[in-house]
Amino acid sequence: MKPKTQKVLLYIFLVVVSIMIGFGAGFQKLIYTDQLARNMAAIHFGEMATRLIGLAEVLAVVGMWFFRFRTAAILALYPILFGAIAAHLGAGQPLQEVILSIVCIVLITILLFLHNWNGVIYLLTQKDKL
Repeated sequence: MKPKTQKVLLYIFLVVVSIMIGFGAGFQKLIYTDQLARNMAAIHFGEMATRLIGLAEVLAVVGMWFFRFRTAAILALYPILFGAIAAHLGAGQPLQEVILSIVCIVLITILLFLHNWNGVIYLLTQKDKL
């Protein structure tokens, strides 16, 4: 992949993930609307836990925009997203409730590979040392 193509794809995925996780989920949890309170109560989360999860999501999204913190910020989203899947399924909710979290996991995995593309290619081409 050409460096320019890789960089364009990286920023496209950054924008999509930022909108989905930062604004779509994290910010909503921070402002804690009545509808969100009912949804979170259905999976046994109170206001404080919901706001902390929202803060973690927003901080991770902000961190993704800084090169130095990008890998750590992306990795921080994995336990949040897998926890969301476990919470929804553990509360007996249908699979449709976790589709968005699964899509986000796929997107941040692609984002992680795009960010570390040179390292991935380097590892894949080191036949003698593996």
